[in-house]
Amino acid sequence: MKTPNLIPSQPLSVALPRPLYLKLGAHLYSEFEQRVPHGAYSRFMINLLQGYFHNVALDLAPYADVAPGSCLVSGSPETIALLKKTLGEKFTFGGTDADFAALGSIFGD
Repeated sequence: MKTPNLIPSQPLSVALPRPLYLKLGAHLYSEFEQRVPHGAYSRFMINLLQGYFHNVALDLAPYADVAPGSCLVSGSPETIALLKKTLGEKFTFGGTDADFAALGSIFGD
């Protein structure tokens, strides 16, 4: 006898463009079972949605010469915090005027 789930599920009907549906089916296909395993679509969607709601995004516009919103990266809050720290350190110039002049000559400014 099947044991009940601790967290009840709710059926969801989703329509995907056929090329995307075929690509997803090929990704989930099991050579051993010769089909997409039972529950594979649900597991895929659950993992995808949990990642979506857990991750945060960082706009790279303040760190690069790009339009706001054109270059976004996403990841766990810890990863994005580390990336912000690393980018902040990399783009902080604490040199002397002579160092700055030397950089200008290197970059042709």
